[in-house]
Amino acid sequence: MTDWDRVERLRRKGLSWEEIAADEKVGFSPPSGSGRPGLALKALYLQRRSKLSRAMRSGAPRTEGAGRSREGRSAETRKKATWRRVAFVGTLVALAGAVPLVLSLEWPIVVAIVPFTAVAVVAVIGVVLLGASFVVASRESVRNWKRNVASGLVAGLLVGLVLVGFSLASHCPSLSSSVSPEPGFDRGGTWEKSSNPVWTNGNAPIVLYWGSTACPYCSASSWALKGALQSFGSLTGTSYGMSDPGDVYGNGQVGIAEVVLDSSSSLQSSYVSWDPQETVQAHVSPVVPSCPEGAYIQAYAGGNLPFVMVGGLYAHIGTLVDPGCLTTAGCGGSGGTPLTWQQVQADLNSTTGPVYGAVHEAQYYLEAYMLKAVQLAQGAGAGPPAVKNDPNVIGVFDGIS
Repeated sequence: MTDWDRVERLRRKGLSWEEIAADEKVGFSPPSGSGRPGLALKALYLQRRSKLSRAMRSGAPRTEGAGRSREGRSAETRKKATWRRVAFVGTLVALAGAVPLVLSLEWPIVVAIVPFTAVAVVAVIGVVLLGASFVVASRESVRNWKRNVASGLVAGLLVGLVLVGFSLASHCPSLSSSVSPEPGFDRGGTWEKSSNPVWTNGNAPIVLYWGSTACPYCSASSWALKGALQSFGSLTGTSYGMSDPGDVYGNGQVGIAEVVLDSSSSLQSSYVSWDPQETVQAHVSPVVPSCPEGAYIQAYAGGNLPFVMVGGLYAHIGTLVDPGCLTTAGCGGSGGTPLTWQQVQADLNSTTGPVYGAVHEAQYYLEAYMLKAVQLAQGAGAGPPAVKNDPNVIGVFDGIS
């Protein structure tokens, strides 16, 4: 039995009548004695079309076979249209995720608005949809499928670039991915320098701090931060607390004593600008702020707490002070009871002992990097006299690039 639907499809593809008649799937059996099957098929086709045309003009009801044929064609058309749309959507979604993802290799800031994991998942979903649409698409519909992929390509590039533009327009700086190691100390995290312009508020380098009050490493580091900030100005709005007692270094009842450096704290200084981004919470679940702070955190912190960025140039990743130093076990010990904030403050006031030594070492490293950023922004010789005359600070300062 002749498959007239296939005949129509092959005609639309431009095949000759002889080629259509020779197609096995068409199922045409020419009458005996016909010399050219293509002509016979064409004659039958024209007769059939003429009958259908007269039937439609006369208002005669469609035959059951014709109805099924048209319904079948309609269903097939809908199926093809669906997968062509999937090809379009898949391409668009893949590009919408891939463009920010690729550009983030050069501009880490691009994923400060849309997190890296999110754009990666979006790109993967798009690729899966595109692949499925290609597998399901029939050979007859590949031409239209390609057109939809091309349209999706253009739309996806536009959407991806809009996301990038939105990131850049949200006060997000274009940050360098190039970093180099800088002087550090044994019990702290790591210092590194990025190839960025100095990040300032006016002409004062910004000191960004990202942490959580529940984090024991942030709690221990807060004492060095407090001391360094007070060396550059007047720090107000702080309070005392402790890290999550159920976290490391806690004993289930108390945690590591801390200076709370959330948004309530402020610094009056002509040298640096204080930008605290500490989340007050019972359990560690750091919140990444929006740009521009989120840009530096996404680009350089690597998810590590605490994180300090001095002037957009010098980043400290990880703890500044070993939390064990703020327990009765002492530096390098384990299982000790956390000291109260009054005990920590008393040890610092005494200017001697392991607590003072651990905090003060981290503090003069902080002061050295802050002084370096100040002089880069305000000129050689700028900075608080007491800091510039501290041999411990200058010893570190001279080694900073």
